Amino acid sequence: KAEWPGCSYDLLIRNCCHFSDSFCRALGVGPTPEWVTNLAGAGARIVGGVDQAVASAHAARGLVMAIDEHYQISPAVEALLTREFEMVDEDYVRQKAQDLWSSAVEALAPVGDLAGTAMASAAKAITLEGISEGFRG
Repeated sequence: KAEWPGCSYDLLIRNCCHFSDSFCRALGVGPTPEWVTNLAGAGARIVGGVDQAVASAHAARGLVMAIDEHYQISPAVEALLTREFEMVDEDYVRQKAQDLWSSAVEALAPVGDLAGTAMASAAKAITLEGISEGFRG
């Protein structure tokens, strides 16, 4: 009981498979087959790798923050963006957008006329006389 308290349970590194292995050894029958604990061991290695990657990411973040603080990169970028947006002439941009829209409407007007003509032609009633003329012609 002292060697295996419930609070020490860990799904990957101290689970029922590990307990069974320890119990078999204590009984003197030898260890459990390796495959019994392999899956948990593989999971523990993956978790260890993920933990290491997270620690590396945190260290890199700290390094980036130190570089940013030393060279004042973020304040410089914010100042640049603020200055660039202040320099935009909204009236000029609005006028150019309206000019572009007017040009597009003007350029596409013939397409609308062509579509109207096609719809009118399609809507004409087909007469038997017109069909018979088509066969004679």
